Amino acid sequence: MDWRITAAWIAAGLLGGAVSWLLARLANAVRLPQKLPFGAELLRGAGDSDRLRHRDAGRELAALLAAMLTALVVAGASVLMLDAGRLPAWPAWAWVMVWVANAGVLALAVFGIARLVKRQRRLRFDWAARAAVGDILKRLNLSGNRVFHDVTVEGALIDHVVVGARGVFAINVVPRPLPKNAGERPVAELKNGKLLLAGRAEALPVGDAARNMTLLSAAASRVVGHRVPVRSVLALPGWHSVPNDSGNHLVLNEKNLVMLTSWNRPDAYLMDEDCVAIQAFLCEAGRARRMA
Repeated sequence: MDWRITAAWIAAGLLGGAVSWLLARLANAVRLPQKLPFGAELLRGAGDSDRLRHRDAGRELAALLAAMLTALVVAGASVLMLDAGRLPAWPAWAWVMVWVANAGVLALAVFGIARLVKRQRRLRFDWAARAAVGDILKRLNLSGNRVFHDVTVEGALIDHVVVGARGVFAINVVPRPLPKNAGERPVAELKNGKLLLAGRAEALPVGDAARNMTLLSAAASRVVGHRVPVRSVLALPGWHSVPNDSGNHLVLNEKNLVMLTSWNRPDAYLMDEDCVAIQAFLCEAGRARRMA
């Protein structure tokens, strides 16, 4: 077979695959308006944001794989339709450029698949961590508290919020896999404004938690008409942590998380009418906008 024919049908296949991928991405991006059943009462579940991002990444990966399959089908069909006499009389360097372009497109496709697989794996882990924390927090509902998940306050997303007579708690999950060959459960602790994970310092989780705490406190204070202190909690499932009540944040794990309402000051306690008002606000802030 003439090498130009080979280059031509590969180019045709890649073009067909590119068109297929663009159409699939467009179909995934366009979301038709949907009326949620029981929308007035439907709230987000634990880890819903990660779940939806994981689903979208899966759809994008499926679109890319479908595009590559379309490229192979179109390329194979082109073999039956092309022959040397119908090809343009391009110089050799032009056909070399076609081959280089084809190789570049294939490399980008492989890179995109690897990136999406890695992203899906990370989102699956984050989703599992937030869902596990949310499942543990269900026990607090039996103690006169109310738990909200994926609460949006002024553009910031708070993983979980607990409201009860003992105050308001903003819980930010820090999903981190345990280091390999760690032996016993590694220690997570706060030190100098940074989160130490088995001796490795991270400042971003503490900064995000402080921002979320400030935004939630300001929003709740506007609702009730007076200052509402909010206690910030960093939840690290799987890690060992010893709560330090003297800091601005509590570092808890799945074993001591249900005791979080014990670590608060009396000046942060709420009246019944304040609880009702703040819970009504959080119901709106945690409203589900779409389903899986």
